[in-house]
Amino acid sequence: MFLSDTNAKKNMICAIYTRLSHQEKSEISEHDSIEGQKKFCEKYIEFQKENGWKIYPEEYDDRNQSGGNLKRPALKRLLSDARQGKFNIIIVKNIDRLTRSLKDFYELWQIFEENGIELASAKQDFNTTTSTGRLHLDIVLRFAQFERELASERTKDSMRIRAEGGLFHGGHIPLGYGLHPTEKGNLKIIQKEAMLVRYIFNKYIELRSANQLAKHLNKKGYYTKEWLTKEEKKKGGNKFTEGIVLNLLKNSVYIAKTEVEKGKNEKELHQAKWKPIISENIFSRVQRIIKNNAQTKGSISENKYNLLLTGLIWCDNCKSQMTANYSLKKRVPYLYYKCTKVDHSDKNACRIRSTPARELENLVINRIKFISTHKNLIEAFVKTAMNKSKNRLPILREEKTEIMSRLAKNINLAEPLMESLQQKPFSLIKDKLGKLDEEKVLLDNRLQELNNEIDREKLKVLNPDLITQNLKLFRDIFDQLPFEKQRDLLHLLIKEIIYHEDPEKIKITLYDVPEIKMPPVKPKNGGSGGISSRFDKRMYWLPLEDSNLGQRD
Repeated sequence: MFLSDTNAKKNMICAIYTRLSHQEKSEISEHDSIEGQKKFCEKYIEFQKENGWKIYPEEYDDRNQSGGNLKRPALKRLLSDARQGKFNIIIVKNIDRLTRSLKDFYELWQIFEENGIELASAKQDFNTTTSTGRLHLDIVLRFAQFERELASERTKDSMRIRAEGGLFHGGHIPLGYGLHPTEKGNLKIIQKEAMLVRYIFNKYIELRSANQLAKHLNKKGYYTKEWLTKEEKKKGGNKFTEGIVLNLLKNSVYIAKTEVEKGKNEKELHQAKWKPIISENIFSRVQRIIKNNAQTKGSISENKYNLLLTGLIWCDNCKSQMTANYSLKKRVPYLYYKCTKVDHSDKNACRIRSTPARELENLVINRIKFISTHKNLIEAFVKTAMNKSKNRLPILREEKTEIMSRLAKNINLAEPLMESLQQKPFSLIKDKLGKLDEEKVLLDNRLQELNNEIDREKLKVLNPDLITQNLKLFRDIFDQLPFEKQRDLLHLLIKEIIYHEDPEKIKITLYDVPEIKMPPVKPKNGGSGGISSRFDKRMYWLPLEDSNLGQRD
């Protein structure tokens, strides 16, 4: 039952505002529908009839709109008309129909006050024409904000529990996957999209630039994933940008892992129920390149003073990364690698703090050279590489068989369409042929990559002396290479370095030793002289087990 407020202002022109989100549709009664809200507000105005209150005829109804922001079409019209003075009070059934955010409400209230607009809630039975109503309004909004924060926390808890259980916990479905038709929270691989994902990861290792890769993908005619919203609206299908590429490359869903936030900038990975598209080796290589690129952009010292190991060194004591730094002493640069924990906290945050750059670089280079002179160490590398290659070949061959089968199916589907197109050039046939052609390009690319990988793995299996030869070759050519080639070679050989004050306890983890192509050496008297190196960017290396190179024989 409404009560007429004798203290309320007279002769008010009342605009009714209603809102209903898509999520609320299935949860509310008919009384809280748009029509139900409107009827409730009309009754409230009718009880104020003796004060001369009248309904403004314009309808301001926001359907399928969240109250978490102010980007709503009907609300925008309401505010525009308020500024024009078309009414002098706004009626809502509940304040949360107008907004659920205390911050947004104060923004709205500022607009209302500037334009002499009052506000009344029909169900909560107050209006801002009285001081009591203003106090009541503030209290209600604070509880609405509190309830929203609780709901947000419940949602985060639910997402965390799902992630820990290996289930997909919401958001946009990533390129390469679709929702599993029968298993809730699981994903299925979409093969055509998965081939594009593999292509993106492998191409990034080659280009080492998200910006260049985005341009390359757009030039090739690739687009981001398309999907339909709950309202059946088509989304996605856009051109790639640097940000989109980086988000894709960093997404652990591709190695069948779910992420749980443990704190600021801290994440915990859990095994997911779906199958991976990318191997953990490829994924970790990509993350290292991304991290190294980020450091290169922010590090003047790396480019200026040719430091070789940026992005590879981690502190054994504080577990943070060690980044390149320098200081000037009498205009002479002192180069060193420093724990980021010391940078972010204080000089006492880590016992190690920093280490001279050139001393550490020389130690690492000399230890890799040291391997090449010890037959037992080389045999250990060769044995590990051989075992991994033998295990990997069947997997590669199985995927190759599948790709060849899909190529044959693609060609069988395309041939009759080509014949039909010659007789009747329908646009529908052209579209189908275009899609088949796109799929064929992806299949051909993946088949070529698989053939290259199989050939390399066969070489490892058939020629175990190759790794021995390449390690020795590293020793012979490294000192003759320019800085850029030295840095690239070290980054392709070394997975990570765990620094310790005791040089004998410094731990260096290597990838399988790659093929190093020996460039021609020109005679010193024959023009430019010296040595220029070229490394095959398409080479693929599997990670070795951790190898502590500090332990000498």
